[in-house]
Amino acid sequence: MGMVTFSQSHGSQSSESNRPVGRRVVLLGLSGASVAALAACTSQQSAPAPSGGTASSSPAKTPSAAPSSSAPATVTVAPADGKQGVNPGTGVTVTAAGGRLSSVVLKDSAGTAVPGKLSADGTTWKNTERLAFDTAYTLVYTPQGGKTAESTFTTTPKALEADALVSPREGAVVGVGMPLQITFSEPVLNKKAVEKAITVTTSSGQTGRFRWLSDTVVRYRPEKFWTANSTITVDMKLFGVEFGNKMVGNFDAVHTFSVHNVRHAVISDKDLTLRCYIDGKLVKTFPSTLGSERWPSADGIFPIIEQERQTWFRAESIGLKPGDQDYYEAFQYEWTSRLTWSGVYVHKVLDPALPYLGRDHISHGCVGLSYEGATFIFNEFDPGDIIEVRDTGNGYASEDKGFMDWNIAWDKYANA
Repeated sequence: MGMVTFSQSHGSQSSESNRPVGRRVVLLGLSGASVAALAACTSQQSAPAPSGGTASSSPAKTPSAAPSSSAPATVTVAPADGKQGVNPGTGVTVTAAGGRLSSVVLKDSAGTAVPGKLSADGTTWKNTERLAFDTAYTLVYTPQGGKTAESTFTTTPKALEADALVSPREGAVVGVGMPLQITFSEPVLNKKAVEKAITVTTSSGQTGRFRWLSDTVVRYRPEKFWTANSTITVDMKLFGVEFGNKMVGNFDAVHTFSVHNVRHAVISDKDLTLRCYIDGKLVKTFPSTLGSERWPSADGIFPIIEQERQTWFRAESIGLKPGDQDYYEAFQYEWTSRLTWSGVYVHKVLDPALPYLGRDHISHGCVGLSYEGATFIFNEFDPGDIIEVRDTGNGYASEDKGFMDWNIAWDKYANA
């Protein structure tokens, strides 16, 4: 009886790598037509012996097996021979119609074989390890009973790779008001495809929504603040995802950060008093100041963006130039907690301003405090903790100013 054999050599591999590692897979199949050996049994008959002679025997002839007339399989390959800019996430498929594959070998330009697997029926081969970006590949395949053929292709060049930066950073512990932000290296036109490739889960079971601030920046938050002392996991399967304009995601990653207890400070424009709450309990109050009539403060929830012991304040950063009425020379404020990218902070005021705290509006939109108040916020609050300004009647700051996400109604948060 004829036999069909399939052998595969094994090597080490890393399933997390975007590029093939040193591993060689050789798929071999040997076939032959089944041969039925027909052995004919014959009887020996004694003919009448001629006079004076003896009987002789004549052996019967054995019939020959008929040769096979089966045609070789028809093979199709994807990507097609000569194709350039192949998305490495799509992989390679070799398919035989009307027969089986005897061997398939895929190698990169360095001669390293890419592991693959043949289907149980022997008709389909696919690579089991990812292709690399910006790489030329050669595919050699042989159908059962047919001739060996070869095809080549190249993958997406480095110039079209896209990656991303996630905030908060991996392992960070932040306040409950810190939204998740992902900043992409290239514009994302296929936003739904990218959103589908990102899964956000929380230890508390909260769910949320994405909101695109631009083609390169997307935010994510739950309906209410993150649950205190919970962990957020961001699972990004962006390798091979097409962003648009031929850009292709080049990585997968799992990113986690956590939030601590609830720290929330509220200042009302009515009494210029900052009230500090920890887990809902009032723990401190401080006289404060807000923006003047010419430089009004905005209402809203302002999660702290970052904190610095000292920060240079320059009038040019808020659009003033020498000669303007409110222009001032650059100087350093201390114990600063940034609320907007445009220059709104919680900070210690200069000593001449101390008598005005709790009484007058003298800032350029910042929350001004005494040394005791500014150091309390600096030491006891973290990025993502909440500073809330109320009762100014000036509306909310625009969402590009900082983490203004919580000032947007939940039913309007997700992009249409």
